[in-house]
Amino acid sequence: MRILVCPAALMSLLGTCQISSVEGDELTTPVRTPAGRMSAATDSPTMTIQQLEAIAVQNNPTLDHARAETWKAHGRYVQAGLYPNPEVGYAASEVGNEGRAGQQGVYFQQEFVFGGKLALSQNFGAAERTAADHALALQELRVRNNVRLEYYGILTAKKNR
Repeated sequence: MRILVCPAALMSLLGTCQISSVEGDELTTPVRTPAGRMSAATDSPTMTIQQLEAIAVQNNPTLDHARAETWKAHGRYVQAGLYPNPEVGYAASEVGNEGRAGQQGVYFQQEFVFGGKLALSQNFGAAERTAADHALALQELRVRNNVRLEYYGILTAKKNR
């Protein structure tokens, strides 16, 4: 299988970062001239693959989503180990019929959990949390891999010119 390399794909991974040329094993970023034009000067700063990966990891929305999923799983894990909240309320019916008070009352309700069900629920929550952590790590590896593929593809294309 052959992979086609597109510099625009690397740009989409990096967000607003622009790359104009390749020097050696580093990519050169454009420099703004006093006239406001962009030019790739030879003394302009270069970006290493580590810098590009850091930018991609910091700005990639799929990683933000995966981080949110880990927090959601953590919340479910914590909630699974807690007892249900008690309910206290007031109930009334037929109030004011024929000038009478009707039926009124206060109630208290609490669900009691027995048989280790809380521990089982929390174990399930821990498994979900672990799965979300693994999904986050996997997504970060995918992002880093995509940056590396595009980075080396650009370097190869530049050297083969």
